[in-house]
This record gives sequence, structure tokens and C-alpha cells, in this order.
Amino acid sequence: MEAAVGFVGTALLAALRTRTFFTCDEMNAAFRERLITLNARPMKAYGKSRDDLFAEERAMLKALPARRYEWAVWYRRKVGLDYHVTYDKRHYSAPWSHAGKRVRVRVGERTLEIFSEQGGQRLAVHRLGTFKGRFCTEGDHMPSHHREALDLRVPDLGSWLLAKASQAGPAVFRWAQNCMDAWEFPEQSFRTIRGVVSLADKHPRDLVNAACEAAILEANTSYGYIRDWLGKARKAEAKARPDEPIPPHDNIRGCVQYRRRGGRTRS
Repeated sequence: MEAAVGFVGTALLAALRTRTFFTCDEMNAAFRERLITLNARPMKAYGKSRDDLFAEERAMLKALPARRYEWAVWYRRKVGLDYHVTYDKRHYSAPWSHAGKRVRVRVGERTLEIFSEQGGQRLAVHRLGTFKGRFCTEGDHMPSHHREALDLRVPDLGSWLLAKASQAGPAVFRWAQNCMDAWEFPEQSFRTIRGVVSLADKHPRDLVNAACEAAILEANTSYGYIRDWLGKARKAEAKARPDEPIPPHDNIRGCVQYRRRGGRTRS
């Protein structure tokens, strides 16, 4: 590389060192003229010019890819029971037969591709989503009648989730129904409903039902809304709770044991 730079410096710069240029375009035109002469000159080591060698190599060159190289990052993901994989809080569908399986995800500048872990077969390609929490679902990826596959049995997951929501309370059940109706495909609501149903195991059910009532009034089907509502309610409940008095006990000392006598504290 250093030898080539030195050669070009001698053949071009040295040859034009006595000329004066007033614009960059004028200088570039002079360099192109000298470069044409340089590439047409035969080389002693090869007996051919640079133009001749390039003409021979041109026949072996492959065409450039139809699409420019795109930087991408690979991830490993597991396809959920709703046959979607999650990336950056967005959900992308894969063929339903791969639900529960491990896959490889390639995230580029504009697209997300899903490949099988065994064999590397491309299963799906999606444009990267814009809004977080949204689903990108291909109709061909869904099973007939939108039923879940693999280790799910009758009743389907949607019916099972509604039954669990009904056990949590009437408001939770109504909210779960609204959540399913809000999506184009009911399967897209399954993760959200499962999250809210799990909240009923961590919080008092009357409080969870109150949160769902508030969500129904505001037509909000977000898991985050109910979670935050419960968090605020629990904090307000803790602040309103009065301090419990200390129960009497023989080992608890009072002011009598610490009163001063003769400049000393008696214990």
C-alpha cells in the first residue's frame, strides 16, 4: 500500500507540481487526465497495463447485491403461545406451528426477520413496528379459527383466560372481554389479560376489580394502566393507615429509667 501511494504521488503530484489551478474542478480534471495515461501504461512486471488487468478481472466480478448491506443484530427468542416473538416491546408473528419453540431473530435497520434455530430457515419477515405494545401479525401465520397450537388443549387459551378472569371478579371479566374486542385478533390480547389475571394473585381482589372498573370507564385496555392504578392505591392505603401503638412490655424502658440523679443517667 505504501509503495502504491508513493508511486501515485510521483506519477500524479510530481507531474503536475509546476501547474497552477484556480478551482478544484480544474485540478480534478488534470488528475483524471494523468490517471488515464497512468492506467494505460504497460507495467514491466506483468507486461500489461492496469486497464488490461482490470478488463480480465471484470469477467470474474459478481454483480452487486440488489440491496445495500444493512447492519443487523441477532437475538435468540422463544415464540410465545400467541405465536409472536417480542422485540423492543413490540410483537411480531411467526407461523403458529412454531409456538413454544426457540428461534433466531435478525433485527436490521428497517426489518425484523425470524429464522428457525435448526436449519436456519426464514420463517417470517416484518417491517419494524413504530408503536410500542403493538402487534405485527400476518394472517397466514394464524391457525384456523384463531386457535392456539401445540401443548394447548380444549378449551382454547382464550376461553381459559376468560374463566380465570371470571374467578378474579366480575369487573376483571368485563375488562378481559373488552380487551379481546379491542384487538383485530383476540390472540393479541392474551398476554395483557394474563398479566392482569396474575395481578389478582398479588393484590386484594376487590382492589383489582376497582382498578378494572376504572379502566372500563376510561376505555383503557392497557396492563400498565391497571398496574399503575394498583400501585397508587396501595401507596395511598399505606399512608392512610394509622401508626400502631407500641404494646406494653416489661423490657420496654420509659422516662423513669432515664431520669437524671446526681448528674448521672440511671438505667
